[in-house]
Amino acid sequence: MPRVLKFLALAGLFVGLAGASAYLTLTFIIRSQDTVVVPELVGRHVVYALEILSDLGLNTRVKGSEFSPDAPKHSVLLQDPAPGAEIKKGRDVRLIVSKGPETLVMPNLTGLSSQQARLILEENGLCLGHLSRVFSPRMFADGVLAQVPAAGSGVRHDRCANLLISAGPRPAAYAMPDLTGLGLDDAILLSERTHLTAGRVSVRYDPDHPLNVVIGQNPAKGSRVTAGASVQLVINRSSSVADPAGMSQAAEGRLFRFRLPEGFLKQRVRVHCNLYGVGTDLANDYFRPGHEIWLLVPAEAYPSLVVYVDEEPVQTRWPED
Repeated sequence: MPRVLKFLALAGLFVGLAGASAYLTLTFIIRSQDTVVVPELVGRHVVYALEILSDLGLNTRVKGSEFSPDAPKHSVLLQDPAPGAEIKKGRDVRLIVSKGPETLVMPNLTGLSSQQARLILEENGLCLGHLSRVFSPRMFADGVLAQVPAAGSGVRHDRCANLLISAGPRPAAYAMPDLTGLGLDDAILLSERTHLTAGRVSVRYDPDHPLNVVIGQNPAKGSRVTAGASVQLVINRSSSVADPAGMSQAAEGRLFRFRLPEGFLKQRVRVHCNLYGVGTDLANDYFRPGHEIWLLVPAEAYPSLVVYVDEEPVQTRWPED
């Protein structure tokens, strides 16, 4: 009987030791699966660090950024916990990221467009400062002629670059011709030969001058004008003269132009104006191919115009277009 009891005691002790060993082994395996070793991240790109930590089940926390003369921009400067530390999954790994050197080399912007220069400055953490424009025969319009600071100089990240921008070649200059005494058509033709454009046309009555001629102009005759400048004219017109466009004394107008396409036969052209809800035809006649129709229309109301060729609408526009 004592032998049986002794055998049972030994068997129970064996079972207990086996259970304790199994429990400790299982606990160690579970705990080893819940902890990971923090990798070396210093010097690595922050995106790489984010991917590695995510794969290990750790959270990335960027606590700040600092300038560094040695570490490239966006690389890890410091980490916490240190490499080799064992921590549980789901814990945070705190990083300090490099902003790169505190100074950098100013890029060369000359010869680029102002838009390209702006993008390069932004990519390098620099800002665009004051823009000055001058005429230049050697640089296309909107091209960078010069810069401050100079290319290759060391600058801080928050430095702004001032640029000298080309306005293109200087426009040709002319002496403003004398348009007074001319009819509207002749005045516009002479303006275009001088590379000028017709602008506002106003109406005023002066009994000392013939009707329907230019009695005022701006710029004045002899003035220095550049190609493309707008010329404003004053036409002598009596308010008692019938005016299909509704132009009255001291009114302002704009020139409307329409050219017929080339061909062989005359075509009927009707220009219809809708002013203040009232429709009227400003022109309604047959014109030869290639003929250009010029009409003076009121400017203060911006009437809509519809051009009909052989009663088919071909163009709708406004004088301000």
